[in-house]
Amino acid sequence: MDIEAAYRFLTEKEKIPPEKILVIGFSVGTGPSSYLASKYPVKGVVLAAPFASAIQVVFPFSLPFDRFPSAERLSRSQIPVLVFHGTSDRIIPCRNGKKVFDKAAGRKKLVIVPCADHNDLFAWLGERFWNELNGFFPR
Repeated sequence: MDIEAAYRFLTEKEKIPPEKILVIGFSVGTGPSSYLASKYPVKGVVLAAPFASAIQVVFPFSLPFDRFPSAERLSRSQIPVLVFHGTSDRIIPCRNGKKVFDKAAGRKKLVIVPCADHNDLFAWLGERFWNELNGFFPR
């Protein structure tokens, strides 16, 4: 509900066109970000250390009652998706980022960051984060 309220604030109160909204989520925030991007018009979504689904953080498969099926949501949307994931992520295994990328139906890019763990992903990326972002989502 919070992410939808933020979207409504931006589009209704601030009058920002949806095509200028870039949704960015990190870790647990990738669930709501994927939800919003699959349901509302936006420029695209950037997911850093995403989970394919809440269940798939632990297991390499999903179950019918999974409440946060990020990869499935993005498989039904043509939204552009930029994914960042570290190979040494001990919280959300890198297979999740790869699955989100594989399932995404729209234009997409996967940036695998060797040696990066969950909480130092952006430190390993440095300026590369902004370069990838600007290259994938031109102004």
